Amino acid sequence: TLSEAALIAGIIKAPSSYNPRRHLKRAISRRNLVLHNMRLLGFISDKEEQSASQAVPKIAKHKAYQKRAPYLLTSLIHELGSYLEVNTAITQGISVHTGISVDMQQCAEDAVRSGLDKLETGKRSGSRKRLEGALVAIEPHSGKVRAWVGGRDFGRSQFDRVSQAKRQIGSTVKPFLYLTALDSKLNNYRVATPLTEVSDTPINIDLKTHQTWEPENYDRQFRGDVTFRYALEHSLNIPAVYIAQRVGIPSLVKTLREFRVAEEIPEVPSLALGAADTTLLRMAAAYAALANGGIYVLPRLFSVVRSSESAEILAESPLFEARVSDEAPVYVLTNMLQGVIERGTAKKVRGLGFKAPAAGKTGTSNDSRDSWFVGFTPNLSAAVWVGYDDNSPTGLTGAQAATPIWVDFMKCAAPYHEELDFIPPPGAIFTDVDISSGGRATPDCPRESVVREVFVKGTEPTRLCQTHLRYESEQLREGRPERKEELPPLQKPRKKGLWELLFQ
Repeated sequence: TLSEAALIAGIIKAPSSYNPRRHLKRAISRRNLVLHNMRLLGFISDKEEQSASQAVPKIAKHKAYQKRAPYLLTSLIHELGSYLEVNTAITQGISVHTGISVDMQQCAEDAVRSGLDKLETGKRSGSRKRLEGALVAIEPHSGKVRAWVGGRDFGRSQFDRVSQAKRQIGSTVKPFLYLTALDSKLNNYRVATPLTEVSDTPINIDLKTHQTWEPENYDRQFRGDVTFRYALEHSLNIPAVYIAQRVGIPSLVKTLREFRVAEEIPEVPSLALGAADTTLLRMAAAYAALANGGIYVLPRLFSVVRSSESAEILAESPLFEARVSDEAPVYVLTNMLQGVIERGTAKKVRGLGFKAPAAGKTGTSNDSRDSWFVGFTPNLSAAVWVGYDDNSPTGLTGAQAATPIWVDFMKCAAPYHEELDFIPPPGAIFTDVDISSGGRATPDCPRESVVREVFVKGTEPTRLCQTHLRYESEQLREGRPERKEELPPLQKPRKKGLWELLFQ
């Protein structure tokens, strides 16, 4: 009709501003201006203008974009453009082989959509802004993308938050910092272990800008000396800063580059707490390298393209892989990241019912602008991000916002990939340790004081627990029968220096 045609013509100047679904009164006012100008120019009569300006527009309801994996398909077509003339190839008929799992994709789409709806229902803020989220899952050994959700509604926004959005990574950087300390090939210092102690006390760092940086823990509490394992499991900031100062920011930068965490990595002290921007796809691939025993595999949207008629191979996406860390320290780190899920910041994973072996790390950027959770099993790495597109604060942590979406996806996807456990490599060894002394446990150590810890072979404690050996010698003097095995002579323990506290 004339009224509808004028409304459409009026929208063109500013489609968002005059969108009749969101701003109907504004769109009608604009339509009436178009009708008025049409009458002034002689295209319509006074009567036609009056009739059309009184018509009430009938606006079709918005329909969600139903095409399966639309964000993935858009990125796939763009990727194929590097190998062949896509439009011509499609016209002639092609078959594109991807690693996408239809079932996993549906799980991912449902998890993102329902997860964001729950978060918005639970938020008390009166903001009309819509939370956005994204999820991508990768097969670690092949790099094949199994699921890809770039946003909650492709029909409303085609901006892909998996591959296009660069967001601050927060504490998801910490596993790579700890790995730098655990792997002798990644740092110029002594190798650390999960039981290496590090300070959780106030620290001031002088910056090149002549300012002083005073980092804080999320809860603004200090705990004194803590172990590497405890600090990582509870995502403590200050111990991370101390570790970065010891291994060196350049060493951390090198590790992040090896794992291709980000294109641009600032060489600044705050890098230890995630002061770098990157995409969700890069984070999922970096964690996939941990799941793959330290071998990085470049993500692949497709494996091969064939002609539909002749089955001729038109394009191939080669498998690119590179060892970026030794298998043993990666396994030790993975075991620590399992602790994040069992006891640490991501213990909600178990509380929400996901029981399979898994490792992962939560992340929250400054002012809670970005919420992350990246988790992996031996054969699947999945990353989730939640935030606002305009980078405003959400008030949500990674544990609150991203972790539940990850759990929903993993529980739904469980039937579509094999459940596996992490297998220790030859270079990793488990040892019983007395946590009160840090020495190798003896039969006389109280059960509650003994933990079974994993080490890179050669870094495990060799000296027996001195505390309880001393107790044993006192018992012998009181007439207790001697043990059959000979125990080494007692040595007077010496006070540890800062260097040894950091790197045992």
